[in-house]
Amino acid sequence: MRFMSVSDWHALTSAGPAAIGIIRLRGPAVAEFLARHVLFHSPATLADLRPNLLRRGNVVESSGETIDDCLILVESIAPNWAVQIHHHGSLGVADRIHDLLDAIGFEARQSNPVDSIDGSLWATTALDAEVLSILPYFSTAAGMRWLLRTRAALRTLLERAATATTLDDAREIIGPLIANASLPAKLTTPTRVALVGPPNAGKSTLINALTDRPVSLVADRPGTTRDWVEAPGEAAGFPVMWIDTAGMRTTTNAVEAAGVERARRVAAASGVLVVVVDASLAGRPAAQHFFADYPHLNPQIVILNKIDLADSAPQSPPPVTFSWAAPAIRASAKTGLGMDSIRAYVARQIWPAAVESAAPAPITPRQRRWFEAAAAAPSIAKFHAAITACLEPVT
Repeated sequence: MRFMSVSDWHALTSAGPAAIGIIRLRGPAVAEFLARHVLFHSPATLADLRPNLLRRGNVVESSGETIDDCLILVESIAPNWAVQIHHHGSLGVADRIHDLLDAIGFEARQSNPVDSIDGSLWATTALDAEVLSILPYFSTAAGMRWLLRTRAALRTLLERAATATTLDDAREIIGPLIANASLPAKLTTPTRVALVGPPNAGKSTLINALTDRPVSLVADRPGTTRDWVEAPGEAAGFPVMWIDTAGMRTTTNAVEAAGVERARRVAAASGVLVVVVDASLAGRPAAQHFFADYPHLNPQIVILNKIDLADSAPQSPPPVTFSWAAPAIRASAKTGLGMDSIRAYVARQIWPAAVESAAPAPITPRQRRWFEAAAAAPSIAKFHAAITACLEPVT
C-alpha cells in the first residue's frame, strides 16, 4: 500500500447548509488534527483507534473551546490515515473546521473523488474522479441516479471511442455527449420558476402545495403578498426554486405598485414563467383582465387554479381563454389536483427528456473540453490521445 505524504480534505456533502455535513480527511496530518482538535467523549488515544470505528467527540479550538459535537468515523489508521467528521451542517461550523485543517497544512480537495466506505464509489480513473467530484452538488435522488448511470455509460462509450478506427465513427460516438453538455447544470443549479398572476389567484397556496410546506402567507384579501418569496423544491427530478410574487394589476397604492414592479422583474429573470389565474366563476373576470393587460408575458405554462370551484366538467373547454401558446393545466392548490402535472410540465421546460431516461453527458467543464478536443482532432491518433486522457488511472 502506498504511503500518503500529502494530507487533504474534501466535503462528502454539498456546500449549502444542511442537518449534517461530512468532511473526509486523508494523510499523515490526520493524527495531528485528532490529537489537537478532537476530544473524544469516551477517553481514547490515537493508539486506541481502529478501522471502521465510530466515536463521538467534540471538535475544539486550540484553546479547548468546543466548536461542535461530532461523530468521528475512522476508515483507516497509520500510515494511511483516513477519517470522516460528521458535524452539524451549519456553514459556520464547516468553515471553522476548514480553517483548522488549513492551519495544520491540509490541502482542500473539494474537486477530488467522493469516496464511500465500502469502496463502491472509489475513483479508479480520471473520468471517475470527475464524475464523483460533482456528486455533492446533486440535490435530487433522480439526479444522483442519473450521475451514477452516466459514470458507467461514459466509461463504456469512451472505451468504444478509444478503439474506433475512423474519425467519423469516433465522432459519432461522442457527438451526442457534447450535445447534452448543458444537462448537468440543470441537475445541480435550481431553475427559477416564477408564478405570476392577478391578486387572489391562489399563487401562495399553490407554492405551499408544490413544496409541501407553508412557505407563503395565505389570506383571502387580495394583495397579501407584496414581495417575492422563494422556496427550493423539485420538479420531476430537477431542482427548482419556486418563486411566489405579488399579484399584478393596475393600482394607485404605492406599496402594492412596488410589489407589482418587482413581480415584473422576477418574471423577466425567471427560467420558467408560470401564469396562475383563478378559474372559478368569481375569479374569471380578473383572469380575463389580466390576460388583456399583460399579453407580453408569454408564459410557458398557464395554471387554471381553484378548478374545484369551477362550474365546468373536467373535459370541457377551459373556463378562460388566452392567446399565449402555452398549455393550460387545471389545478386546485386546495385539493392537490394537478400538482404532479405542474411539476412534470415545468420539468419539460427545463429539459426535454425525463431525468430517469436522460442520455449521458460530460458532467464537468473539463470533461466537455476533453470531448470537444477529441471531436476536433485532425487524426484518429490524436482523437485516441484525447480520449485516453479521460481513462487514465488516478495517481
